[in-house]
Amino acid sequence: MRYPTAALAAVAVVIAVAGCTTPTKSATTNQSPSAAGAAADSGAANSSTPLGEPSAAVALVPAKAVGKISPKRLAAGLVPPTNRWFSGLVFPDKPQPVFPMPLSAALTDTDLSVGLPQVTASAKTIMGGNNPQVRLGLGAKTMKVTGYDTLTVTATYSDAAGKVLGSVLIAQGSPFVTYTAAADQTLPVEPIFKPDTTGLLTAEAAGRQYGLVVGGGATVDAAGKVALHAGSTVTVFAAPDGAALGSLAAAAAHPVVGGSVSHAIENDSVTTTFNYRTKDGGDTVTAPMAGQKVQGQAASSGSYPSIYGSMALYPGARLVTTAPLVEPSGALDVSKMSAGDKRAVVAQLRTDAAKVDFAIDDTYFGGKILYRAANMLTLAEQLGVDDVAGKLRSGLTAELTMWFDPKGCATRSTKCFVYDRNLRSIIGLKASFGSDELNDHHFHYGYLLYAAAVVAKNDPALATKIAPVADLVAKDIASSDISADFPQYRNFDPYAAHSWASGSSPFADGNNQESSSEAVNAWNALALWQQVRGNTAGFDQARWMMSVEANSAKLYWTDTDLLTTPAFTHKIVALNWGGKRDYATWFSPEPGAMLGIQLIPMGPYAQYLAGDATRIKANLAEAAPDGYGAQFGEYMVQYLALADPAAARQALASLPKEIDNGTSKAFVMAWVFSRPSANA
Repeated sequence: MRYPTAALAAVAVVIAVAGCTTPTKSATTNQSPSAAGAAADSGAANSSTPLGEPSAAVALVPAKAVGKISPKRLAAGLVPPTNRWFSGLVFPDKPQPVFPMPLSAALTDTDLSVGLPQVTASAKTIMGGNNPQVRLGLGAKTMKVTGYDTLTVTATYSDAAGKVLGSVLIAQGSPFVTYTAAADQTLPVEPIFKPDTTGLLTAEAAGRQYGLVVGGGATVDAAGKVALHAGSTVTVFAAPDGAALGSLAAAAAHPVVGGSVSHAIENDSVTTTFNYRTKDGGDTVTAPMAGQKVQGQAASSGSYPSIYGSMALYPGARLVTTAPLVEPSGALDVSKMSAGDKRAVVAQLRTDAAKVDFAIDDTYFGGKILYRAANMLTLAEQLGVDDVAGKLRSGLTAELTMWFDPKGCATRSTKCFVYDRNLRSIIGLKASFGSDELNDHHFHYGYLLYAAAVVAKNDPALATKIAPVADLVAKDIASSDISADFPQYRNFDPYAAHSWASGSSPFADGNNQESSSEAVNAWNALALWQQVRGNTAGFDQARWMMSVEANSAKLYWTDTDLLTTPAFTHKIVALNWGGKRDYATWFSPEPGAMLGIQLIPMGPYAQYLAGDATRIKANLAEAAPDGYGAQFGEYMVQYLALADPAAARQALASLPKEIDNGTSKAFVMAWVFSRPSANA
């Protein structure tokens, strides 16, 4: 997400870094406690203790309230959930709809509405949107988020006097939404649900059947009103395609009360395990994101439509998805380049290095400058250009020392970090593209962490010096667990299988992410930095995140399946939301921007974009009908090299006059020359 955007992404040859050549097994339980207590979960281990004081680690940097957003509907004791699929419930002046999949849900201060999105398409948009088909009138005055974990969120409703009426729990991947009463009450439900021949309460809305299951002594009268007592539940769900509504009734009787996620790496794949906890330990039914591969489980009957494709249903409270392992890398393999190619790269490298200027000082473009210089440093060292390497290393060391100086912001207003206690976030100064609204932290910090990892890899003294702040920056975007300092993962959403970029998500269509490639770049950088730090668990977590994000970058952005939405006339999706998908960017209407933002910065790890040469060429034909001299043309030439190295070699003659500041002409040349069949 950007206002507007600039440049973003990741693409390159995957070369094994020292210590990365043999995939290892790892398993980490990733669970965020629902701190303020989810009323729906009588068996969960909830904490009502106010959020603790930040740790001594974050006290290393100045504390300063620079964030431009603040929670408006969040219980005391919870870390502000920025960059989440449900952030729109917490931060905007009015709560926004959320898209947990497969249902959409609108939680206002007074009621709850749910529905299955109705998928439509136009030339540039695939729309699902909020579809409020079933409404529960809760008679409330206020709503606030009182608990969340890796998969679920709980919102509590209170009356005008502050008395708690009950709570709603929504779980990603669950076809059920459950309201649990905290006191005796009677709720009107629209439309009116009536028993069918089997006794199941059903209603129809917009041609879709919906079911209602009550528990804990709740009853439904002839007018469709639900009478509840403290602890009673009412669960709403939609009929799937290809299966009867009643096939889900038994599972609906076991309300979901929490969830957790774990991951593992083995051989050439990564797995993500989703665990759903129900109120009474009974089984439930789940629907993974469309396109994700499920391991070791057979789908049951029925599926749901979504803007991302058909979502199959799986029985049970445990679901495992898998994605190809993508290994991190900080260097191209130049060993097989011809002598002539090396001479050409060296000549261009000298020209590019002479123009290096570290004057840009915001967290996005300033980070990109460091990223570009770090890749030039690696090339210079690989190709034996010692004088250039020496100057680049000296300049980068000085810049990194400045950026990661713990007390930098005590004496200056740029190229430094502060800790915002209100938002529990490390915020770099000066901010750009709304990074002080918590937008795009993974995009920005990925560039900075990459430069830190590359330069400090062979400089233990520098690594030790910058580690305290660099570690905080890494935790800001990818803390393995929730703590008093940071939320879990910040940007990365294990269920959606990609990241979200908006900090507060003040949109009716949910959260969004534009640059899939800059997200992959962030997790590559995180892995390289964790490797420098000798943090095996952190390294494997980053590899898992990188692999999942790279897989989804193709599934939902560059190689997405659009057969079910023929009215959408473009080859790629440039901007994905919870409720819609757009052929659009935040910064430009040009076709090259749509694809280019999914490629930038085409680092040494972006081999993940390869695979379908025909699709790559079709994407490029749409993005660059007039050649590669336009914005992002340099990245498109690298992308072309994944499908046709010979054509990419020829296209080097038509690069843009102004190369994007996230790369250099020397690096683009080296990328193309290092492709296996491109060697002269």
